Amino acid sequence: MFIRIAAVVCVVFCCCLLLAQNNGHYKLRGTILSADGKALEDGVLDIQGDAIAGIRAAPADAASTETQSYILPGFIDLHDHITWNVFPRWRTYVLYANRYEWQQRADYQIALDTPHRLLVEQHDECAANEYAEIKALVGGATSTVGSVNDPACIEGLVRNLDFDSEIAGRKVNNEVFPLTLSPERAAEVRSDLAKSPPVPFLAHVAEGKSNDAASKREFIAFSHGGFLRPGSSIIHGVALKRPEFEQMASAGVGLIWSPRSNIELYGETADIVSAKSAEGEGRKRITIALAPD
Repeated sequence: MFIRIAAVVCVVFCCCLLLAQNNGHYKLRGTILSADGKALEDGVLDIQGDAIAGIRAAPADAASTETQSYILPGFIDLHDHITWNVFPRWRTYVLYANRYEWQQRADYQIALDTPHRLLVEQHDECAANEYAEIKALVGGATSTVGSVNDPACIEGLVRNLDFDSEIAGRKVNNEVFPLTLSPERAAEVRSDLAKSPPVPFLAHVAEGKSNDAASKREFIAFSHGGFLRPGSSIIHGVALKRPEFEQMASAGVGLIWSPRSNIELYGETADIVSAKSAEGEGRKRITIALAPD
């Protein structure tokens, strides 16, 4: 199993290097796993520039690079804080009502918040960003969010979505505290959402226990702020129930689910059964992504 994982990582790195060379034309041969779950045992992936030109069965004389491995779509990590990934995993063994409680704890400040602040002040964030991008690649992710917003740090190991996503012509808007945005920034996000296609907006909302009133009020404020519209995705949503999920479905708002951190911090996670089954106007459903946090 390790050999297979290593082979996949090698292929991902090779693909990234080839893409970085640029506008060339090349072909990769191997077992191709498509986005719809189908497998092509001996196939050729045809790349022209930075786009996939085609996928087909490999002819005997295919002029392609033999990978002797698997070629598959890269995962998109829509919820991470990648410059924090250099630190050991923080385990509190205490459950909280919402995210504001643990953020005030002294042990959180000692274990994570202060070291991260010092790392940024000492200008080591580029190295932290690179380390986390390599971790993402090892896990199969070729796009991620939560990078440091410094052009000098972005070298393209993975696509940093909140720096330059090539989606709608600019970066994705990623906000950990969307309800504390300045009026100018909030207006910018709404303007981006109004574009065609909308610039994606990822926002942490309703992160707390399902019975936590403060967390649930975040959803109301998010809606009143004009953010409940196509292009937006709510991260966490632990305090949300079916009525809120139905509103999200009607508005075309996605859900980004991070169960591990939810369960460790709050003892529960989003009501994913209700989220999956909720129907909005026109029988719309919520698109749900799974992300590590």
